[in-house]
Amino acid sequence: MPKILEESDYTNIPQIIEQEMPGFKVETCNLITLGWDSVVADVNDNYIFRFPRSKNYPLERENRVLDYLKDKISARIPIVEFVGSKFLFMGYRKIQGISLEQDLALRFTEVQRSYIAPLIAQFLYELHSGFSVDFGTEIGLRTTTIKSYVKEASFENAEHIQNKKLRDFVLRIIERYLALPKDESNIVVIHGDMHGRNMVVQKDNEHILEGIIDFGDIEIGDAHLEFCPMYNYLRPIVHQVIQKYNEFTGNEISIERVATYSRIIEVSELCSYMHDPQSRHYPKAKYNLERWMNEELL
Repeated sequence: MPKILEESDYTNIPQIIEQEMPGFKVETCNLITLGWDSVVADVNDNYIFRFPRSKNYPLERENRVLDYLKDKISARIPIVEFVGSKFLFMGYRKIQGISLEQDLALRFTEVQRSYIAPLIAQFLYELHSGFSVDFGTEIGLRTTTIKSYVKEASFENAEHIQNKKLRDFVLRIIERYLALPKDESNIVVIHGDMHGRNMVVQKDNEHILEGIIDFGDIEIGDAHLEFCPMYNYLRPIVHQVIQKYNEFTGNEISIERVATYSRIIEVSELCSYMHDPQSRHYPKAKYNLERWMNEELL
């Protein structure tokens, strides 16, 4: 069984790659991500190598997902060329461009938003319509619901929030969530991590989508959940993406439901970690909720 890359091995990544890939020469190697689930290296500014940090990371399943999608998606996605045998990793040709960061989306003009939104919507339409839920089940994709994310979002837990203004806001979010009618009509295979850092846009034409990366969180679930990361971090374009997605699919994804899901997920995070404010989850949830506090739901 391939070994997991330990922190002490990070400086040896070039040697590990060259040993595993005879004939491949590493000229430059920059660690670009030290995530909780994987270490990502940019090699020669032309290849991306991902090293999972746990033996339980479903690397083989992700490879099957990417292979299944390669002829179904118009946007570029990773095409795996290298798989480690001694160390657990995969390598693929880098999708050149820059990440669609929040500050970039905020600078978009109306014309730029009108270009980027249909491209993102088209990717989601092709993914959701082209990836069979039956095949997803066959390869072991987990099925998730909004309930999976909001176990700690309760009135009882919210009462422990010391800031009254924030506590009242959280209680209103819980009330709105509980009032939502049940809807299981949009169950599809979702990417599961559609924030801007997983969207690559052209460097010189920032409103043109070049590709989508990181399919490690792909799962079966409510299509509304797909739009939550965009609601959180790409608010300037999420309305237009949903509008175009509905036009492509004939579905009725509701921005109100997306907004409520996004907020109740952050409430659950806040309640889960309120007794551990130094964790990375608590400040993010608190920041997002305080940011939304004076906004209207839509």
